[in-house]
Amino acid sequence: MAADPESAVAIETVLVHAFGDSAVLVELGGEPGIETSLRVQALARYLARATGRLPGWERPVPAANSVLLPIDPVEPGVEAAVSRVEDLLADILSSLGDERADVEEGGVIEIAVLYGGPDGPDLEAVARMTGLSSADVFEAHAATTYTVFSTARTRLKSVHQSKGGVAPQGSM
Repeated sequence: MAADPESAVAIETVLVHAFGDSAVLVELGGEPGIETSLRVQALARYLARATGRLPGWERPVPAANSVLLPIDPVEPGVEAAVSRVEDLLADILSSLGDERADVEEGGVIEIAVLYGGPDGPDLEAVARMTGLSSADVFEAHAATTYTVFSTARTRLKSVHQSKGGVAPQGSM
């Protein structure tokens, strides 16, 4: 059985419904983004703590604006699981507005990035598509820290180099 929005139960801006016969899907309202991701991560951690030792409950899987909670289709069964999640949400929803207090900060991971030549053949194409020079594309990318939300909640910062550790010829 696929997720059926008509049988979903709305709790404030959250929808809880069976996702097939072996999972519960909790959908948070709002557009995917940093604030929603923080709420999703906080909710996934809460659900993991609340259900982690119960028989038939698997680890929650956070996504952009939802959490999938895999369960055993027999015990607890999807209907009982949906009911249990609804009860748990009544306890947590009011505190999800303060999700930043429960965020585990990840570290900064620097990733070497090569520009131009055989290692970056799309630099010129990106420059043409954006109307920027190769140097401007390089500078814009080099000046940015990228925040990535995943199960590791890691922030990525790009480190820029080409062969020999210098910017590509003609890009600076």
